[in-house]
Amino acid sequence: MPIGKRWVSRKALSGGEGFEGEGRSSFSRYSLWLRFDSLTRTLTAADAIAMDNERFELLQPPLELGRQSGIELLVEGTSEGWSAS
Repeated sequence: MPIGKRWVSRKALSGGEGFEGEGRSSFSRYSLWLRFDSLTRTLTAADAIAMDNERFELLQPPLELGRQSGIELLVEGTSEGWSAS
């Protein structure tokens, strides 16, 4: 369930392809930087981020940048896509 939209700065960390089960999948890892606000401060490692019609899982709890000036999220996405229904 979507709860908000934010501008994000992203940096690609790595990516790859592989086979899982009977299908082919790819993944991408990013470092995302967001402004610290009432929504982003509530993010936990159990949350997911949707960006460019792709779902990204958090790899670890968010990292605070400075004194509540921003947060960094280390995320991994898959090629399976995501629907916000």
